[in-house]
Amino acid sequence: MYNNMSAAEATIPDPMAENIQSLAADFRTLVACLQKPTLTDSAWMQSIQQRCQNLSERFDSLRKTLATQGQSLADSFLEIRTTLQNLSKDLPNLGQRRSLKEIQAVLVRRYEDFVEQVKDSRLWNSRIRPRFRSIRLPKAARSVFHMSSGVAGVVLYQVFLSRSTAVSILGVLLGIFFILEVSRRFSTRFNDFMVYKLFGAISRPQERYKTNSASYYLLALTIITLLTPKTAVCAAALVLAFGDPVAAWAGGRWGKMRLSNDKSLMGAFAFFSAAFTVVMIYLTVSPVALTFSHKLMAAVTMAAVGAGVELFSHDLDDNFTIPVACALAGLLWF
Repeated sequence: MYNNMSAAEATIPDPMAENIQSLAADFRTLVACLQKPTLTDSAWMQSIQQRCQNLSERFDSLRKTLATQGQSLADSFLEIRTTLQNLSKDLPNLGQRRSLKEIQAVLVRRYEDFVEQVKDSRLWNSRIRPRFRSIRLPKAARSVFHMSSGVAGVVLYQVFLSRSTAVSILGVLLGIFFILEVSRRFSTRFNDFMVYKLFGAISRPQERYKTNSASYYLLALTIITLLTPKTAVCAAALVLAFGDPVAAWAGGRWGKMRLSNDKSLMGAFAFFSAAFTVVMIYLTVSPVALTFSHKLMAAVTMAAVGAGVELFSHDLDDNFTIPVACALAGLLWF
């Protein structure tokens, strides 16, 4: 009887957890609104200003509550409050989208810092932990790097490298990235340099606290190169290289109907379309001995698997899950 009561009580949301999750969701919504600014629309400007003021007051209230509990997070929340107040004050004078993008970039970093700090702070008592979504705004440089590196890797492996040579190169790169990942955990200054300076154009702010996507991608490539045929590896790499950035771009621009993990129906369709197209092109120009109908079915299968995995990858990085799942799906045809 006692155990049943404890379990029931554990499902009751902690007020602090509810408050913080709601605050995080509204903060995230504000940042997303700045992605498509309408600076000539006075109603939009007033709406953003009102949201900034409301959020700054809520952060201030939370800061005061935490300060009475001796929490060190209070200073961090003061920085967020100040940033929001400055945006509310300066918004009418922002005549250039570039300036707003710079402010948005600061808010994204503040949001990710806030999420990571509250995760580590043990601010609630319930066993049910709030889920916080990262902000994944489209980055042109990241998309170009994504696609170009994918094509370059496929050309190298398809034309010049044997499996053993490719695995050796991937192993060396994986070792280098592992050393960099470990080094980042021991030096905040080096971590900030890597995320915000050296790879600032292609990294995401949440990668300051997590293993970067390139490491997951290298691990996935190493596994599928060892276990699957060359054609499956190359096709899977192309699915990720083109499907992911096209989905992010289309979902951010036209995605209205949101599905799993804040992904959109339009993004999923764009992923499938891009992945299917690039796999069909690859299978057409590569020396794989398949009939046209088999190539068509292989492209459909891998594109559908990639889109599905991208849609439902919550806890695992999709730079790992997509290539692995697509390469395994490719075993049906290659």
